[in-house]
Amino acid sequence: MSETPDVMSKGWDAAFRRMCVWTKLYDQQTKVAFFVFCTHFDHMGIKARAESAKLVVAKVKTIVGNSPVLVVGDLNSTPDSQEMYKTFTENLADSRKVSVIPPKGYLGTFNGYEMSSDSISAFQLIDYIFCQKVKVLSYKVLRDKYSEGSYPSDHFPVMIECEMKRNNP
Repeated sequence: MSETPDVMSKGWDAAFRRMCVWTKLYDQQTKVAFFVFCTHFDHMGIKARAESAKLVVAKVKTIVGNSPVLVVGDLNSTPDSQEMYKTFTENLADSRKVSVIPPKGYLGTFNGYEMSSDSISAFQLIDYIFCQKVKVLSYKVLRDKYSEGSYPSDHFPVMIECEMKRNNP
């Protein structure tokens, strides 16, 4: 995620080198090919997050075309605070917003291993699943804890149930 995306380097105002990986998958049952992009945006660089979003969207358009795609990751910014979110939602759908069954309960995804808060607004929403040509049936932030009461990660997993729409011939 940098001005030189084909060379591993730190971009813009980022604190660390970041990357995006992708794969093409094929559902044997439905015969639909689809793509999954996974990334982790910089936690410090505001410009790095904005430019990384533009880069990912451009790569999605180049690689995926009109196929179904999921773009998933820790984007280190909330929907209301970043140009990053606007870039994605002008080009892809936010699975949380297009879910057939509206999401309920806790939507924040970053917990920082905070065990004591049960407030619905205590955690920030910074992990996303964006999509194209995907019917999102449900969206859920999983808040499971280990048996001793700790979280397995400093982020809650985001889960969707979805159907890939068939590619145009």
